[in-house]
Amino acid sequence: MKGILLKLTGMAMALLTAVSISSCGGDSAAADLNPGESLQSPVLLGVGAGDRAVSGAPAGIYVTWNRVDDPRAIGYFLYRDTQSIPNPDPGESLNPGLRVNDGNMIPNPGSGATVTHDDIFSVVVGQTYFYRLTVVNLDGDESDPSNELSWTISLHTAGNVTPGTAFWGDDVVVDGTNFLAYNASTDFVVFPTYDGGTVQGAIVDWQDTAITVTVPEPAVSGPLGVLIDGVVSFTDNSLTILNPTIGELDPNPGFVGQATTIRGVNFGATQDPGDEVLWDGVSFTGTVNSWSDTEIEIVVPVDAMLADVQVIKTAVNSNTVQFVPRAEILSVDNEGYQAGEEITLTGRNFGSSEGTAALEDATVLSIVSWADTSVTLQLDGSAGAHGIVLSSVDNGDSNSFDYTLGEPLTVELSGFTAGQVYRSGDDTAAGVSTAADAELVELLLGGNVIASSDTAPFDGMSLIPGEILNGAYDIQLRASRRSISVTTDSLEILIYSLVGDINADGSVDELDRDALEPLITTPLPPGGIMPWWDTDEDGIVTEADLSLVGFSFGNILSAE
Repeated sequence: MKGILLKLTGMAMALLTAVSISSCGGDSAAADLNPGESLQSPVLLGVGAGDRAVSGAPAGIYVTWNRVDDPRAIGYFLYRDTQSIPNPDPGESLNPGLRVNDGNMIPNPGSGATVTHDDIFSVVVGQTYFYRLTVVNLDGDESDPSNELSWTISLHTAGNVTPGTAFWGDDVVVDGTNFLAYNASTDFVVFPTYDGGTVQGAIVDWQDTAITVTVPEPAVSGPLGVLIDGVVSFTDNSLTILNPTIGELDPNPGFVGQATTIRGVNFGATQDPGDEVLWDGVSFTGTVNSWSDTEIEIVVPVDAMLADVQVIKTAVNSNTVQFVPRAEILSVDNEGYQAGEEITLTGRNFGSSEGTAALEDATVLSIVSWADTSVTLQLDGSAGAHGIVLSSVDNGDSNSFDYTLGEPLTVELSGFTAGQVYRSGDDTAAGVSTAADAELVELLLGGNVIASSDTAPFDGMSLIPGEILNGAYDIQLRASRRSISVTTDSLEILIYSLVGDINADGSVDELDRDALEPLITTPLPPGGIMPWWDTDEDGIVTEADLSLVGFSFGNILSAE
């Protein structure tokens, strides 16, 4: 983990510089020891920061000591505590509960002058840890404890950044403490940005007390942060960035032909000679309404497309920010169309990829076709005034364009009564109630058009029973307007146009006689008798009705 330094005591630092420390095994007294006797105490040489974890603190501490070069030395016990570890009383040993390595002995390597052990555990920032060591002989006996060393866990600190001013691409130096060794995956120097975020600078050199870093685009003035394993320390002073910096365009996406504001810093109080706005790398030829240190207002060219906007101040270029021309509805055809009908919106910057369309109340409208300058859609929603908004994949939401949905086309039929018998001579005009802008109204009998009108108020459509075969029929009105067609509910009526035409084929002949005879012999309920069966209209079918059929032989429907 970066951002933490383990501090070595003065005694340990002195020991770390020692290049020649005699091991116990090299002592003449140790050479005379018997196998069952304990060895001379080892010497702790140093402690330091262990491997890093992602918590911002070390994963542990490494401890180094002289290797005991004696065949009877089989290993070591390393002890750690958060307070000083005193020498045990005579005949006693150190507390086994303080042993590291899960209480296990650390084996003595077969060669080398020193031994290093990584004591991995969850350290606490600000805590001091104390270490002592014993060597273990063949019989498992421990020597007297070694000297004691300690380390304190400390966070890194950032100091000053120099020089105090810079352009993008310049190198600056951040001094401080405890930066330790550089790890590219966890260690960063970050610079503030206009939007309150940060941007990383490229590391040129990383030392324990100083970092050299390149100022990145589009950094703005402010303190720098040294970020190590998720722990950040900010510099005491701020770095002043000299480049003009664009933070945002407002609005963006924006409508062409309208004003947009370039917001940022270091534009200068006025537009001096040589200061300019670049539009896609070319000098902006449109209108500059105003210029200040933090805002420049321009009028976006009507023919503008996607473009990189940049500011030049005293020959120094800013970063670029892309302007996106906002989708804009300019006109619509077919005002007053109702839900279900199609209209076409004309405008600009809709984009080539199909987006979405909706009313301001979030009613989604079906897209029929989509092009950069026109969109055809199918209306939906309630009648009345609405705003239509297109959402472009590339250019954001359009303006809300006012549109009035027309009332749904309806039609009502009057002048007829369900179940009524209509006879020759009972010519009846249909009563029509529908929209004045209906283009066609038709009178339907049994699904067939028997009369029509294309002129409001759609009068003159009549039912002429004398021209229609005897029978039961559904009568309806159908109104049409452009692609919309609506029909009234069916109303069943009876047509009695020809006396004696029992089989309703338009003529009175032997077939009618044959059709009536079974009806005479089979009693029928009054409600089940058709009017043209009961020729004498006495409410029952008898031989008298048959005689009237004979009397009418040869008669035909007048329309036949």
